[in-house]
Amino acid sequence: MKIIISHDVDHLSVKEHLLNDLYLPKLFIRDIYHLLFSRISFGEYLLRLKEILNNKISYIKELCEYNKENNIPATFFLAVKKGRSLSYSNKQLNQAITLINTYEKTDCLIHGIEIKNIHNLKNEKLEFTRVTGINPSGIRMHYLSKKDNIQNLHNAKYSFDSSLYGIKNPYKMNGIIEFPIQLMDVFDVPNIKFSDSNFNVIKNNTINKIKDCEKRGLKYLVVDFHDRYFSEAYLNYFEWYKFLINYLISNNYVFSSFKDIDLKNIK
Repeated sequence: MKIIISHDVDHLSVKEHLLNDLYLPKLFIRDIYHLLFSRISFGEYLLRLKEILNNKISYIKELCEYNKENNIPATFFLAVKKGRSLSYSNKQLNQAITLINTYEKTDCLIHGIEIKNIHNLKNEKLEFTRVTGINPSGIRMHYLSKKDNIQNLHNAKYSFDSSLYGIKNPYKMNGIIEFPIQLMDVFDVPNIKFSDSNFNVIKNNTINKIKDCEKRGLKYLVVDFHDRYFSEAYLNYFEWYKFLINYLISNNYVFSSFKDIDLKNIK
């Protein structure tokens, strides 16, 4: 079983959200709620406030450095359309891709919003290519929103999609290859206060899931980790990713990438 590491890029700065969406008010309310109900420590809460004040809510560089130190190939999914708290500009998008491309073993694909309207979906892909110079072969929908519109992705000439969550091998459907996600930060790390005992439960659950995927004969295990959470302000997520990479390396798993896979061999 080979490991595919991927990262969704939903935010690049605090300023992009000012007067453009409701991300910051929702974030403030959610963090207060989590603090009051002991889901985060006061220290984590202060770190999150510090991030906002310092206009620092993207950790692409730090994540790339960590992956590089561990010889991990990674695919970053970035957006060109705005909506649902995706608000960064085309200039920011290009700056992020330029940064990512300074590291070896990285790849950039599209984090899509359009799905229902085929005309808008094709235009989103064209715009991504126009802005970045990258003709994306693959896509991951924002919030994994796809429903029953996978045929549209094929019509827009994508080769593969990775917007489903589940323990399945890659498969071909309606002309496109689907790479399900097996491990994802917001799904596999519960929203509880960080502690040794709580984190041991998280680690054990993750190990058991990896072993289950192997027992079921999965050829690839796809990991989705948001760069936003590679921060001590989100301690469970931060420690989980580092634990996961260390566990996979120490158990001699081989890391691969979407771009290294021969899609013609997937049925």
